[in-house]
Amino acid sequence: MKLLYIIVVCILLASCEKSVLPAANKTGPSLIFVKALSNGNSFVQNEFLYDQNGSVITRISYKDYSAKRVAAKTTYHYEGGRLESAKSETDFSSSLSEQYAYSKTTFEYSNNNIIIQRNNFLRTGNEYELRSFAVYSYNDQKQPVKEAQYQADGSLYGYSTYSYDDNGNITASEHYTINASGNPVQTSGTTYRHDDKKNPYRNVYHLLENLPYSINRNNIIATSRTDYTTDPQGISHTTTTIYNAYNAYGYPTAMDEQGNNFLLEYK
Repeated sequence: MKLLYIIVVCILLASCEKSVLPAANKTGPSLIFVKALSNGNSFVQNEFLYDQNGSVITRISYKDYSAKRVAAKTTYHYEGGRLESAKSETDFSSSLSEQYAYSKTTFEYSNNNIIIQRNNFLRTGNEYELRSFAVYSYNDQKQPVKEAQYQADGSLYGYSTYSYDDNGNITASEHYTINASGNPVQTSGTTYRHDDKKNPYRNVYHLLENLPYSINRNNIIATSRTDYTTDPQGISHTTTTIYNAYNAYGYPTAMDEQGNNFLLEYK
């Protein structure tokens, strides 16, 4: 699933509002497998491992689960129950010969335990180099409403904004780049519709890692994206997801994403 590859990077903002990000919903079972269905057979596409507290420690996307060929893997490091860093490896090859790129994210916290800094590094040789960072600000409901993206040298190159419904779901996002004159230019806008069931990806992703999936309480059933990069009037496209079944805890167990079928298994 394409949503499992999204990576967002963040950093400290001195003027960032000091509020605590809503905690992930850890009641009920945890998602352990996403399986793709093809010709009556199921294939493990994603696997999730957790610690004794129910916090995710490893997230894996497979090219071939039976052969243990990994497409992407992220591992999380905690200290005192608090997330301190995450390391990722991604295979960009299209053959049996792996070509991995390695990255790392580190986190810093405010005095009231909110993540105020997230730095994204890429490994070159044996060293990790800072490549980008982002700044987050929050509303009075303790939800992230703006993400400002920066190059490693501190130059702002874009930002995103987020709007919410009363259930804590992101209903719309807007994305901007900064042009040569230093002015923002909108590149895209996205709106979302949701069901009224529980979103399992709040346990799979951490905090600001993959908005909106990391924070939504409910599942996205339709995404409408408008692209302004080639047409100032915008070119719109809508994708839909149908959840065919839910378990007794209210989490989806079967889904159809644009004609691609998946099973979700829990423990």
